[in-house]
Amino acid sequence: MKADLKELEAALGHEFAAPELLVRALTHRSLAHQLAQADGGKKSAPADNERLEFLGDAVLGLVVAEALFSLHPEWREGEMTRIRSGLVSRLHMAQVAEEIDLGRHLRLSRGEESSGLRRRSTVLSNTMEAVMGALFLDGGLEPVRVFVRGRVMGEAAERLAVELRSGEAL
Repeated sequence: MKADLKELEAALGHEFAAPELLVRALTHRSLAHQLAQADGGKKSAPADNERLEFLGDAVLGLVVAEALFSLHPEWREGEMTRIRSGLVSRLHMAQVAEEIDLGRHLRLSRGEESSGLRRRSTVLSNTMEAVMGALFLDGGLEPVRVFVRGRVMGEAAERLAVELRSGEAL
């Protein structure tokens, strides 16, 4: 697993000082539940990624808003709001997760593994948010900023702005 984490850390552009944060971000509740049952409910079962997902969602929104604000002084509030919404959407975050092969690193229960959960966009986007939360807790805002500017925004922000101006975006 350590080699896999190193590959993911490389894709994220951050080496974790506390790799257990990244492991937690990758742990789906199904696995945490399965391990807790196997452990007889003892405290040694791993926590799932849902709390990190909550934090990561907020951090992601902040960092995207900050980047749009600083990179595009010509954009108005409504335009930035709509573009931020597109960038942090479930669909876009699932695409970012696929680009870094995040699904391969998910930690799932046996049942969910066989159900194809690893490829579902909802799970991928939620896990991506959990990873953003782990990045923030491990390194502060800077590693999140680097990842967001390189992977989440990139050409997507410009494409969304063009679609917005042309009327293609809702």
